[in-house]
Amino acid sequence: MRRLGQGVESAWVRRLDVMARELQAFDRTLDSPLLGYGGPRPSEVRENAPDVGTQGQLWMVLFSHGFPAAALFVGWFAYAFARTWRTRSSLGFWCHVTLLIGLLQMPVYGLLPVQIHVLMVAAALALREADAPRSAHLTEAPR
Repeated sequence: MRRLGQGVESAWVRRLDVMARELQAFDRTLDSPLLGYGGPRPSEVRENAPDVGTQGQLWMVLFSHGFPAAALFVGWFAYAFARTWRTRSSLGFWCHVTLLIGLLQMPVYGLLPVQIHVLMVAAALALREADAPRSAHLTEAPR
């Protein structure tokens, strides 16, 4: 029979395992910081563990392409998020929220193949709304 706390313990064990892979990705990137490794590599911690650089988009970009690529990748989304901070339309607001969610999920989840397209479309729409003249957001009553 399964104990009540067993599910919580196994969830913590899984999370610690993922954190170990993330730390391994960071540590191994220090050996090739500018260009990375070009792609995921087998784990050096456990034989049957998933490849290093496959657990989250941030870690994949960092491990595969190095620190400059990771900074530019995350920096672009952070720029788009900051640039659309004061959008005035509901479309711009929800696209801005989509960018926030993407930034928060980047260390944990991958963005390929579909999610990165959703983020780019959201960024494009939000930036379009942020660059639109103020009068374009105001609707006049018909005469």
